[in-house]
Amino acid sequence: MRRNHSLVIDSLVTWPGTDVAVATDGADFRWANDYAQPVLLTLTLDAHGILHTAVYGVPDGRSVQITTPQVLLAKTTPVPVWRLAPALAPLAINEPTDARPGMQVAIRRTVRNGETLTSETIRSVYNPMPPVILHGAQVTPGVLPTPVPAPGP
Repeated sequence: MRRNHSLVIDSLVTWPGTDVAVATDGADFRWANDYAQPVLLTLTLDAHGILHTAVYGVPDGRSVQITTPQVLLAKTTPVPVWRLAPALAPLAINEPTDARPGMQVAIRRTVRNGETLTSETIRSVYNPMPPVILHGAQVTPGVLPTPVPAPGP
């Protein structure tokens, strides 16, 4: 069973709904070979930490088509979340972390062998993530400090 990541993945932001989550706590991608012949699956991790996969096998006449992802519902990015960071200087404010919009996406997958064998809609739901602003102890959350002018000559 396929499970997408909970957040939109940067490398797939223009093609959402095509990711697969794999985690040690049980959210693992699983698949079964339904060909009459064995298949070879290769996994390669590149220098940037991106996992590339390829499946090799003997063609059996089937073709697979997928539609362009259709965004069914877009969720706006939530307002920033302010968090106290005791390690920061009292009046320090860090740049906000990257925010991510939420969305629901659908992709249609059709397998044919002259006729349609299977056709399914694959749905993905991504949660929105607000930007997080870390601040020092003397900063009032939600209020940016007024800049202090530099002393004159």
